Amino acid sequence: MTLAVRSHKTATVPRASAVGYVDNVARRLGVGLVVLFSLAPIVVVLAASFTSTQSVAFPPDGFSFRWYQDFLDTPQLTSALGLSLLLAIASSICVVVLSAMAAFALVRYPVPRADAIQSFLLSPLFVPHVLLGLGMLVLFNQLQVPAGMSRLLLAHLVITIPFALRMCLTSLLGVKPSLELAAASLGASRATSLRRITLPLMRPGLLAALMLSFIISFDEVPMSVFISSPGQTTFPALLYTYASDRTTPMLYAASVVLLIVSALVVTVVQRRVGLDQVFLGTSQHSKSERR
Repeated sequence: MTLAVRSHKTATVPRASAVGYVDNVARRLGVGLVVLFSLAPIVVVLAASFTSTQSVAFPPDGFSFRWYQDFLDTPQLTSALGLSLLLAIASSICVVVLSAMAAFALVRYPVPRADAIQSFLLSPLFVPHVLLGLGMLVLFNQLQVPAGMSRLLLAHLVITIPFALRMCLTSLLGVKPSLELAAASLGASRATSLRRITLPLMRPGLLAALMLSFIISFDEVPMSVFISSPGQTTFPALLYTYASDRTTPMLYAASVVLLIVSALVVTVVQRRVGLDQVFLGTSQHSKSERR
């Protein structure tokens, strides 16, 4: 009887290890496929931008930087790139300031119908950008808002404020009000408490809001197509216009520039605070508390 039990146990051990091995292989295969399908378009665009022929080819026929030179020699594209960078910087800074103020009002003060106000500010998340762009075009024409940078800035604030507000709300909810009350009991003014305690603890959330707002604004196409005016067209919207006429390797080179700008933003945030603090909302204060 004892020998039978032992043989049964030894038979189940290899079976369990085999099941675990198959499960591990399946998970690694699934992760590999996700990574492959995510990186494949980037690899194709990057490789096609270095082709030496007039037509797009993958794998590229030859290696050349001529299309990057053509991109730099096209004033319409370079001016659109400068406009998009300026617009993304301005809209991300403005939206983080406005979202932080709204978060303080909704969290720290008894605002009537706070849930309804928060839902209203988050509502652009549920509306297609094409409809938002068309509606804003009609609204701006009715209000006679001057065409150009002012329209683009207002439109980009609308589409970025839901992301920035959510991160500011989450970050502020992680700051205990008792810390501000302790600072006030020690003689610190409200402004000092805000500058020395609250904002430093909110820094990961603020940086996350700034980074995502910049990337969303810089890559926005549907609304920019409706809101842009002649001579004031954003870089992605201009690329979309070019691509609708004819696809050339220069468009792939310009797309690589978009990737580089977004990658630089992520790299700067990673170097300054770390992406784990940005997306998980962890700070040095919370880490020290866990220790």
